[in-house]
Amino acid sequence: MKTELLWALLFCGVVFTLPGQGVRNRFRRGARPYKVTCRDEQTQTTYQQDQSWLRPMLRSNRVEYCRCIGGSAQCHLVPVRSCSEPRCFNGGTCQQAMYFSDFVCQCPDGFVGKRCDIDTRATCFEDQGITYRGTWSTAENGAECINWNSSVLSLKRYNARRPDAIKLGLGNHNYCRNPDRDSKPWCYVFKAGKYTSEFCSTPACPKGQSEDCYVGKGLTYRGTHSLTTSRASCLPWSSRILILKSYTAWRTDSQALGLGRHNYCRYGDSGGPLVCMIDKHMTLVGIISWGIGCGQKDVPGVYTKVTNYIDWIQDNMKQ
Repeated sequence: MKTELLWALLFCGVVFTLPGQGVRNRFRRGARPYKVTCRDEQTQTTYQQDQSWLRPMLRSNRVEYCRCIGGSAQCHLVPVRSCSEPRCFNGGTCQQAMYFSDFVCQCPDGFVGKRCDIDTRATCFEDQGITYRGTWSTAENGAECINWNSSVLSLKRYNARRPDAIKLGLGNHNYCRNPDRDSKPWCYVFKAGKYTSEFCSTPACPKGQSEDCYVGKGLTYRGTHSLTTSRASCLPWSSRILILKSYTAWRTDSQALGLGRHNYCRYGDSGGPLVCMIDKHMTLVGIISWGIGCGQKDVPGVYTKVTNYIDWIQDNMKQ
């Protein structure tokens, strides 16, 4: 009887001890815990369990409210209205939920992300890659980049929770960026049991491809640069916020000025005079609209004909 009892106790000890040893072994190997997440392909964004978000429907102006449940997105339509302030980049249209503060951006072709800040067509970086906003997410050692919004990076200097994260290109994604003006884009990876920065394997653009320059005052510039000297992103020329401004995408001569559904830098403010000697007096006959360079020999310019607006000018001078 004693022998049988001893064997029973030994058997129970084995059963209850093995699982505990397995847990300790997994902990010693440094394995990271698995978390249920949902990835929204339309915005290229990853969400944790029970997180919610808005997303635009494809080929439609309607918007869905989604929640991450068990690794899949559960969505339904919600009413929205236009945003009270600009929040979308690269010509995106901002819509805000009627009954809560979240917003969503309807992005033009080639751009995705919460604020249309990710350029899916950027296949290489220019110079140091400070303005790179592409989708490369692999480090030079082959490791997959960590999401900038991950809680494991909360104590790192650069993460998506910084006040200036949007300006630096950081967000709820794991794409390579260069927020500290290093020599090239980089990201955080899990290496040797800790999270560390690593340069990305993003290819550099050929030198000829990165030239985006203007000549003279830039009247004929039609490039794609969209940042000011303070590194702020330009507003789209088609933004409703600019509707009362002189230079917008709704001008009758917007195409000639290079203005449209984009936020690229342009030189629309010309307005210099064209005068002629009439009856021994210098008379304003035209207002500069656009041209190639400035007063170049044998190169025509386009002017607004002042006589077409005489009635309007006189009416406003009386006021």
